[in-house]
Amino acid sequence: MEILALSASPRIGANSDLLLEGAIESAREAGASVRKFRVSDLNIKPCRGCLRCNVLGRCAIKGDDWAEFSKQFMDADAVLIAAPVYFWYVPGTLKVLIDRFRSLIVVTMGAEHITCTPRQWRPKNFGFILTQGEPTGDDFAPALDMLRTFAEKMSLGGHVVGEVVAKGPAMKSQVAMNPAQLAELFSKVGLPTNAEFVDSQYERYQGYYAAARALGRNLASG
Repeated sequence: MEILALSASPRIGANSDLLLEGAIESAREAGASVRKFRVSDLNIKPCRGCLRCNVLGRCAIKGDDWAEFSKQFMDADAVLIAAPVYFWYVPGTLKVLIDRFRSLIVVTMGAEHITCTPRQWRPKNFGFILTQGEPTGDDFAPALDMLRTFAEKMSLGGHVVGEVVAKGPAMKSQVAMNPAQLAELFSKVGLPTNAEFVDSQYERYQGYYAAARALGRNLASG
């Protein structure tokens, strides 16, 4: 089982990236081979909407990392994407990358509608990990809807194995902090520091780790 893992946060120590690492570790323990990419480390130019990929059978843009990355995507059995929610959506760098997948689709113009047919590659399952600072709301919903649509178009018969939405962790590495570290952080940002609240948040974050690890195992098992 070959898994492509994609970390979309632009910062080191991001909560989404830490949860992704938990999923990757679990997938590898289950026997999968995982290749991880950080979107911020990729040189990906924006799609120009030139439509030349329909004729060329590949993206017309040269001089960036798209050709190698897209090959890794097509060869993978599963794709795991982790991202923070920024302004109710995925980070812009991830959207730029996803726009380039247009070159992997043949678009046929019709009088009343457009038909989009993905080029052929092995079917693949998907898994998503999202983090948002809002502890109770649904800020993640637009981002998750977009990722679900992306998976629907690009899976070629695969499916979404699981989704992890971590609500609440907003500060760097917050999801990985122990109770003492959380209490110190909460005191700085004006949150309650009593043991009951701190412990409840710690258990909540541990639950996110458990869910991420389960997602990694499930992707590895196909």
